[in-house]
Amino acid sequence: MSKPLSTLLMDYLSATRRIGARTREILRLGFGYLIEAVGDISVEEFGRREAERFQAYLYDRGLSLDSCNIYLRAVRPVFRWADLDPFERVRLFRVPKKKIRIYKPAEFQAMLESCSKIWQGRLLLAKTAGLRLGEVLNLTIGDVDFDSSTITIQPKKETDRTWRWCPKDKEIREVPLVTEVLSEILSDLPEGQPYLLLAPAQYQLRIRQMKAGTLQDRLRGRPDQSYRKAFQRILTRAGVKGKTYHDLRRTCLTEWSRILEPKDLMDLAGHSKIETTMTYYIALDESRVDRARKASDKMLGAAESASTTPGQKILTSGRCQT
Repeated sequence: MSKPLSTLLMDYLSATRRIGARTREILRLGFGYLIEAVGDISVEEFGRREAERFQAYLYDRGLSLDSCNIYLRAVRPVFRWADLDPFERVRLFRVPKKKIRIYKPAEFQAMLESCSKIWQGRLLLAKTAGLRLGEVLNLTIGDVDFDSSTITIQPKKETDRTWRWCPKDKEIREVPLVTEVLSEILSDLPEGQPYLLLAPAQYQLRIRQMKAGTLQDRLRGRPDQSYRKAFQRILTRAGVKGKTYHDLRRTCLTEWSRILEPKDLMDLAGHSKIETTMTYYIALDESRVDRARKASDKMLGAAESASTTPGQKILTSGRCQT
């Protein structure tokens, strides 16, 4: 197979059209780094040694271990598609698990009081329905059943009023609707606009781009490209630090995990593996920590009472007693 790496990527993207916009973006970046690391060599020249050079190159660039692994995972399917697997024996970096961040009730209330009606809807759907940002921004009137208080996350076809879009898990799922703010937003929505949580100007711009053939996949997935700055302003006004929009979804799934079975939680989250849900979205139950602390205090108290040997030291409340 005497084609260069860049051609391999183009062939793969042409043949595999169901790849999501975000995956395509990561794949293009990954292959860009790959070619920087080893050159645009032929596919048959790329072996395990080159794969290891690519991994080392990512690390030397200062990327996080997690990012290095993401790019390695992204490019490997392209080679496997070509019946090659130079990454088979390349071990991914071991990444320490990060603490899962969730919002406290007071923080979330302060955020709701610091934003517009549309942003209230965006925050509430992530916090109470566990929706991803792309799912929130692509929510249409037809997705919401106000009578049964449910929201259906489903693909969209390209019409004169909607653009083509598919959720990350590629499947239809149903989640609860527990907020009245969508009814208020619907009453103010311009006639003919199906998207509930896009400003009219944003919607009209995306429709013009779609009709002109210039609407890129990344814009279909997240049609509000100014969301980062707007969300940061909300956090600043609310006095919240160190958290992201996606942490709202983690907060929702963590709260659901207290009462739902793992399989139901996975389905509502739109995950294909329960390990994804439990590992990356469920924060430690603080009540468990409190119960463990009380148990330790109880055992320590019992040990102190039972200790009658002169000179024996028991650590109590940070002090050593003899």
